[in-house]
Amino acid sequence: MNKKNILTAAVSLSLVACLSIGATLAYFTDKTDVKNNAFTTGNVDITLTDTSDSDKATEVETGIVYDDVLPGDNLDKNVYVTVDKDSSAAYVGVFVSVDYNHFGRPDSYDVMGLVYDAMMRQGTMNNWNEYYVNVGSTDGVLYVYNQVVDPDGTEDVVLDLFSDIQIPTTWDNNFAGAQFGINVQAFATQAENFSEGQFIEMVDGTLTDANGNVIEFQEFGNK
Repeated sequence: MNKKNILTAAVSLSLVACLSIGATLAYFTDKTDVKNNAFTTGNVDITLTDTSDSDKATEVETGIVYDDVLPGDNLDKNVYVTVDKDSSAAYVGVFVSVDYNHFGRPDSYDVMGLVYDAMMRQGTMNNWNEYYVNVGSTDGVLYVYNQVVDPDGTEDVVLDLFSDIQIPTTWDNNFAGAQFGINVQAFATQAENFSEGQFIEMVDGTLTDANGNVIEFQEFGNK
């Protein structure tokens, strides 16, 4: 075979090889654009306000101290919960407990009566459901707002509890020299995929996960 024939044969084989390779890579194909799935989680965000303009009140780091309290005093004590406008729908509750070290009057029943009377005067009692719970080792009343709080994203939602504490004129010398405290703490959980009963159990420290671990509250953001 002469050189011309050899060259012609080599070129032919190369073309066949190229066609063969091209044929093995030429499938019917298709593809779509990438669809990005972005998830933004919600949050539950509340703030508890407990202030006083009374001239017998002194605000300290842990709360308010009232001095020289007398029967007939109407002491300003403004307690309310603010649900942030961007918060997810939530169950909201305020735990009210009594702190006292006086072996006599008033007892916890007397002090809780002051809170009850304050809520009745302000007309807020019907807005809250009452549950007797234990937080830590402290017994008290959990006031749960009677509907799910669902801000609209434009305004904060303010939930009033009471605005004053009135010392009864019926308190006599049996109440003299007494020291007692009214403690308030607010709680909230998401409402979606949750129930009010679970919320109460969570406050009471009896709600557990599948492994029996107690589910505890955590603070959101910087309070």
